[in-house]
Amino acid sequence: MREDRFGGELGDWAGKRRRLEERYAIETWSCYGTADFGLIGFERRGEIGYRIHGDCYVQICDPGTGHPLPPGESGEIVVTTLARGWPMIRFGTGDVSVALELLEDGGISWIAPLQGRVGAAVKVREIFIYPAHAERLVREIDGIARTAFTVSRNANRDEITGLVALAPGTSAVQVEDKLRQAFSSITRLKLDQIKYVGADEIGDKPIVDQRN
Repeated sequence: MREDRFGGELGDWAGKRRRLEERYAIETWSCYGTADFGLIGFERRGEIGYRIHGDCYVQICDPGTGHPLPPGESGEIVVTTLARGWPMIRFGTGDVSVALELLEDGGISWIAPLQGRVGAAVKVREIFIYPAHAERLVREIDGIARTAFTVSRNANRDEITGLVALAPGTSAVQVEDKLRQAFSSITRLKLDQIKYVGADEIGDKPIVDQRN
């Protein structure tokens, strides 16, 4: 049996599924997960949305207050897991959905299909980049005055470019290796390019998503 997987792809995913099913006379299944948790939810035949995996405690919460919302109201998916070696408590995924069914303990057993994203985080290759990451690089690496990231799409691959403004008297050679290592350590991703620019060329947004 052949099994093909598509991870976090942009574009007309519903249309792609339909074309695959029609062309090859197969059934396809979708799962919801993140790099932080792995599998969170999965489809079942005849249902929309995702059933929540038993290892996860899921809530739909107001992105501003963090308070759980009742079924039918859109909010951020917040996940708790006590997995051995990687426990996480009330982690906001940044994804938006609606609760379709509750458990007796108040957790959610079934969510609707994803509706979009909240907040300033940007998902790249299934991992989130946060504005605080840019701030942390400035704090940790001497010689960097400002930094930001742009995310683009090239041949079905997400690419990350670091925009770096150097402090006076600092050269690119002095910081580049440290920057690449620190970025990888902080985000678990790699920078595809680094562009050295003037501080006034970096806008107010620490992350600019240029993908369509």
